Amino acid sequence: MIKLHKLKLTNFCQHRSLTVAFSPSTTVITGLNGKGKSNLVNALKFVLTSETSNAGNRAADITWGETKGEVSLWFSIDGERHKLTRYLHNSGAVIVKIVNKLEQPIASTASGVQDYLEQILGMPTASISRIFIPQGEISASIFSTAAN
Repeated sequence: MIKLHKLKLTNFCQHRSLTVAFSPSTTVITGLNGKGKSNLVNALKFVLTSETSNAGNRAADITWGETKGEVSLWFSIDGERHKLTRYLHNSGAVIVKIVNKLEQPIASTASGVQDYLEQILGMPTASISRIFIPQGEISASIFSTAAN
């Protein structure tokens, strides 16, 4: 089972510097409209899959006026701790790495990280993408039929 411990955003969307510590049981994220709740979920999706909600324009996820951003996720699977980080540049380039609890590299290429995540999660990263339902589409997902 995967446990999320902490998510850190640096220059990601409107979040210049934000760290969210996840509860061991349940974490609820609330706030006023426009405060970045959806972008927090987008950051989680980005760090796990490299996908962005900005129609593939990763540079649009960087805070206005900055040239690079970063999203890091600390998590554990079956007690084994990891840190996954994706760095993005306004050119659209993404650098990724995953390290163990001793900060020793496990993988530092997109394909290496994807393969490692698929191995430890037991599912393709494409399946992880489907876990994230865009804002405004939850009703359609809940009430859809097999034909849809």
